[in-house]
Amino acid sequence: MTAMVEPQQRDSVDGRWAGVFGAHRGELVRAARSRLGAGGADAEDVVHDVVVRVLRGGRPAEDVEAPAAYLRRAVGN
Repeated sequence: MTAMVEPQQRDSVDGRWAGVFGAHRGELVRAARSRLGAGGADAEDVVHDVVVRVLRGGRPAEDVEAPAAYLRRAVGN
């Protein structure tokens, strides 16, 4: 089930997650690469899929106690 978010709220949610992602992108790709034991393209794909799932979920970054750790955990799963 996907949470419904108004368009104005969606921009705000996306922007905040974008800041977290931008600050931790390299760390997330390294985590994915170490989990996969694969090349950079596969790790980038994993991180991209995680970010898309998080944004589709509609949960604001402020509602997550530690957004960077939340993303790292999602990449690891």
